[in-house]
Amino acid sequence: MYDNYNNDDERSAGDVIFSFKRKWDNYWYHYKWYTLIGIATLIFLVVCITQCASQCVKRTQSDANIAYVGSKELRGPIFLTIINDFNAILNEGIEDDDEAKVIDFQDYFYLTPVEIENARAAGDIVDTQSLMTIRKQIDLEIMSGSSVIYFLSAGAYREFSQIDGMFMPIEEALGYIPESAADNYSIRLSALACREYFEGIYNFPENTVIAVRNYQTLKKPSDKELARYESNFQMLKKIIEFVPPVMQEIDFE
Repeated sequence: MYDNYNNDDERSAGDVIFSFKRKWDNYWYHYKWYTLIGIATLIFLVVCITQCASQCVKRTQSDANIAYVGSKELRGPIFLTIINDFNAILNEGIEDDDEAKVIDFQDYFYLTPVEIENARAAGDIVDTQSLMTIRKQIDLEIMSGSSVIYFLSAGAYREFSQIDGMFMPIEEALGYIPESAADNYSIRLSALACREYFEGIYNFPENTVIAVRNYQTLKKPSDKELARYESNFQMLKKIIEFVPPVMQEIDFE
């Protein structure tokens, strides 16, 4: 009787193993590629999120964090010239023995739905898949809060202004409202002397506006975050208040 009991247990365990294997074989036969694609996608997302987090940490250690979102592609020499121009503005007035400050600059070629339709109507080929990928990158950028100062096309500004609390009032960032203000949240780049003076910055389209990303938390920002924003506020002031060296040498009295 005892032997029969053990045999029943062994048969039950064997049946369970056989049943599980049969179910697994059946699942693998029907869903093998879906499973492999799912695993590959998960690995890709983990790698992307890890890299994004690492880049965000490095980028927020810069003295100013600037991003461009608009309909002009800034590549190669133009991109490098823009970075040099921003660094020149940021380091204006510092002593020779002081450590040079650096900016982080990101650019995103982006077309709004209206701009896509206008481009198609004009006979241009629009890579919508690429634009969708870039939009996801911009969304990650917005969520991370890595960039503080945004240069945006008029269309991009209108679109992203729809996000509740996206931009900070200019008066809060500067302490005053400059004459170049387009509205309470943006500055007209075309009204600033730096666009005419710097070759790289001149490559931004004439309808570009400058806006400031709002704080990322509903609670009071940390001291570190406040210090990072203050550094960006100083950069924004330098951009707005920039006076070409030639003009500085002129005595108007």
